[in-house]
Amino acid sequence: MRLIFERRQYVADLRRMVVEVQQANKELELYEVAARDYGFVEELLAFDFDAPIVAGPILPPGSHLEFRLEGEEFCWLNRKRLFGWPPRYFPCWGINRAFKRWTKFSQRGYAGNPNQFYLMNEDDRVACDAAGFELVAILRQCLDESSNSPEISVSYSPCNVPVVSKG
Repeated sequence: MRLIFERRQYVADLRRMVVEVQQANKELELYEVAARDYGFVEELLAFDFDAPIVAGPILPPGSHLEFRLEGEEFCWLNRKRLFGWPPRYFPCWGINRAFKRWTKFSQRGYAGNPNQFYLMNEDDRVACDAAGFELVAILRQCLDESSNSPEISVSYSPCNVPVVSKG
């Protein structure tokens, strides 16, 4: 399912949607349905949309977000593994396309390690790194334009993962 909201009224649309989910929960007990959502449903059901919404930073001021394919990870925040899917930290949708261009060159789960990242073809290494640098450039531009991301730095390190196919 893909939800699309008009920018000028998305807060109102989200409020209406959450109120409907909260109402449905009273009748259906939705919290039991979504056991693998990492607490999101509980937060959603407890959210008070009558309270004012205060926009805060996407990441703490002074944070450093690093993208690199290495071992089982591809994103770090302040030199620690970033838990969660990186696009949740992106301030605009255009970054998702750049993120997908970068990640399309790799896969997980070859050679016995289901979590290890692998580059699919050695010939793709240069294109993978170019896509990674492009991702960081687009993200940096969006963060600079956003008032909710003060002093955030981003970087890309060339991929350092095994290759599935040498040619």
